[in-house]
Amino acid sequence: TNAQARLLEERMIMEGIPYNVVGGTNFYARAEIKDILAYLKTIDNGQDEVAVKRILNVPKRGIGAATVEKIEDYAELRDIGFFHAMELGDDIMSLGRSASKLRPFVALIQDLRKKSKTMSVAELISTVVERIAYEKYLMDMDSDSAQERMENIDELISKAVSYQEAREEATLTDFLAEVALVAEIDKVEKGEDRVLLMTLHSAKGLEFSDVYLAGMEDGLFPGRVALWGEDPEELEEERRLAYVGITRAKNRLTLTYAKARMIRGETQYNCISRFVREIPEEVLEQPIDRGSQRRTERETLEGILGLGGISKTTYDPRPKVTLSPRVTAKPNKPFIAQGIAGLNQLAGLSKGGNMTTLGSLDYGVGDRVLHSKFGAGTVLQISQEPRDYKVTISFDQAGNKVMYASFAKLKKI
Repeated sequence: TNAQARLLEERMIMEGIPYNVVGGTNFYARAEIKDILAYLKTIDNGQDEVAVKRILNVPKRGIGAATVEKIEDYAELRDIGFFHAMELGDDIMSLGRSASKLRPFVALIQDLRKKSKTMSVAELISTVVERIAYEKYLMDMDSDSAQERMENIDELISKAVSYQEAREEATLTDFLAEVALVAEIDKVEKGEDRVLLMTLHSAKGLEFSDVYLAGMEDGLFPGRVALWGEDPEELEEERRLAYVGITRAKNRLTLTYAKARMIRGETQYNCISRFVREIPEEVLEQPIDRGSQRRTERETLEGILGLGGISKTTYDPRPKVTLSPRVTAKPNKPFIAQGIAGLNQLAGLSKGGNMTTLGSLDYGVGDRVLHSKFGAGTVLQISQEPRDYKVTISFDQAGNKVMYASFAKLKKI
């Protein structure tokens, strides 16, 4: 999916591998990502005039070109920044009634600027998206692409969480500088021999010597809608798409899956895709423990439903993972060049916040809780981390999720 490209692109840059995104736009060049980053830049200091102008009418506020020109003239006359001139909109006599259209936008940025002092970057992004009703804005523009665009925003949130976890002090300014660095490095990459990143839909009719299919996990491919939806044809369409991807390879095909994946800043654990398990073993270099996989799926379902004698207080839905040695980069390298070193040294999700203590949680194992996005669920496990508590919840509709207490903001029902 397009949302997966962000991490792959950053890894390509880290390893110095030139690449192209085929049939799409590089992650940080996508309109929805540029919109949210423009909001973050304006909240951070308001000095980027291009960023401010980009979001004046995102969503639509009726601020026209004539109004913008009058603000520019006032800013130039007073030798101040464009956003500062907007803050003084009531003093710009030539604006007349148009000044009233500026006030809500200015008030929004000022309020978010105050909140950014105590919020993590991930929380700030989520707040911006909610306050400007960005999902509705995307739906009104193009309902067909809105879901995919929101998935890209979720991936930006995951990026922010990973960035925070790797630093004791993760400021908004530093995060924006890191993102700008990635974008600039990507622009200067040269070379004709490149890795091609594309969705399966974009690959139809093409063939390549080597093909890598990334994200072969139930819940991602096939997606949750196809797995749990009422229309069986959706799963068959996904299976046909998997066949398309597999048959693009002329010499060598590599199928990969993640044992743990961060989506919208929350860690999820998925089973290997059923499409992989349907491949005959004699054509696989690395056999799949199909019996173990079936047990994992059965135990996951039993744990969710409370069947099979599995205690909810001891049930752990996560696969047993053996970690390879961590890569440690030089300390003066940017975040994207630091590999995965230190990501388990959680820095907490609120700047300057102390570790959430178990005693401060108003819920425990076995309690019913409510999440703002996933709805009601049951707490399966609470485990201590260096700076926070990791909570495993079985949600009634969304399945099992693993979250950090300070970010999830669960409420006991």
